[in-house]
Amino acid sequence: LASANAIAERQRAVQCFIDDDVLHEEAGHALKALQNVPKLLLRMATHGAATSETDWMLLGRSIDSMSAVRAILGPRAATAQRRATAEAIDSDEAAKAAAALAYRATCEIDTRALQSVARLILSTIDIELPTAGIATAQGGGGGASPTSKAPPRVRHGVCPELDELRQLSAQLPEAMAVVTAREIRQRVPERLARAAVELHDASVEYLPQVGFAVCLSKPLSTQISEYLPDYEFAFASGPVSSEDLAQAASVGTATRVAAAAASAGLTRSGMTSTVLTGDSVGISRRGDEGPLPCLFFYSSDRTKQFDEEYGDVAHQAGDLETALLSDLSKRIAVYSPALCRAAAFCAELDALRSLGTVAIERSYVRPECVDEPGTLTIEAGRHPLQELAVGGAGHAFVPNGVDCSTHKVHVVIGPNYSGKSVYARQCALIAYMASVGSYVPAARATVGAFDRVMVRACS
Repeated sequence: LASANAIAERQRAVQCFIDDDVLHEEAGHALKALQNVPKLLLRMATHGAATSETDWMLLGRSIDSMSAVRAILGPRAATAQRRATAEAIDSDEAAKAAAALAYRATCEIDTRALQSVARLILSTIDIELPTAGIATAQGGGGGASPTSKAPPRVRHGVCPELDELRQLSAQLPEAMAVVTAREIRQRVPERLARAAVELHDASVEYLPQVGFAVCLSKPLSTQISEYLPDYEFAFASGPVSSEDLAQAASVGTATRVAAAAASAGLTRSGMTSTVLTGDSVGISRRGDEGPLPCLFFYSSDRTKQFDEEYGDVAHQAGDLETALLSDLSKRIAVYSPALCRAAAFCAELDALRSLGTVAIERSYVRPECVDEPGTLTIEAGRHPLQELAVGGAGHAFVPNGVDCSTHKVHVVIGPNYSGKSVYARQCALIAYMASVGSYVPAARATVGAFDRVMVRACS
């Protein structure tokens, strides 16, 4: 900081956290969940609908954190002013500092913007956030950190069309079970069905971008195909022999290009099927187990009917959900300036609280800062890092003093490893810490305006 008045103002802000234990503790809990909000907003602007559920959760918790800071500081403005009026003049400085922090909180943290963003997130995305200003302040962090990299799920009721598509998608397994039962168990005589190996693991698959198809491990035999005249060979996947391919192609007319489907590298992942086992029909989902084995896919009148009725319902729902999430990201972007401004104030508040924490834990004192250039008087000063390194049992850092009021240049001599460099760095660090508004490791210190500290070490 350039002037003594600016430094003194920051020191008073730090002292607020030193003198007020409740403010120190509550602010620590509230700020614990605060994330890098500008970075989160940048990722959301870049990724749009692909923004992960984790980022949405972190933004929501950060909004709660900033709301909690506003709730903590707000009531302290009037309280600090009343205390300054009732008590001695010495307390007026601390009261003014607390009031100044509270006033800045009301100016920098726009609660309406925070509430609007939280409302947008909660009303659109199916995630749970802590109650603004309560859960974070009391719970210290808002729970475990989320880790999902997938986009969030749009909440039910936001878009009736999306809800209808999801309902249709949920009905697909039951519909496929009906298809398989009608097309095979009801149409093929039981004695033939038991002897036909290709029907033992028959299922109906829903293939994204393709539609419904009956899936068999062997091509339909001529005898079975007589009972299934509407079955048309669509394509085969896996290491299919020429004989099997010829047998499959002999059933009906190929209505889909086999080569295109085979070259698409169909895998088990994402395929929902209904597998017939004995007399029971169950729903199963194939896992990601690598390339598919030899499989033959057939279309029928029933699968075509479902293609027309449902279409590519899963992708339709996904596309609509993507559009809704993209729209949400654009609406959140409108509030980016207010969010970044609130986050910047909270970051500054966190830094001030950290300076107060260090001052309390390490017995730092408030230095006197003046505008006279080059003034540096330190009584019983300590190196802020070296004293931690030698602070074990039976050891203590020996304080050093310095007075530059009469001489601007000091010559320090001594043998190697006597502490000359530590002494020089100690003076420089204390001067630097004082110039940023921090308390310093000393019994007393007076620091003037500095823009550099010159040290030359030689032997």
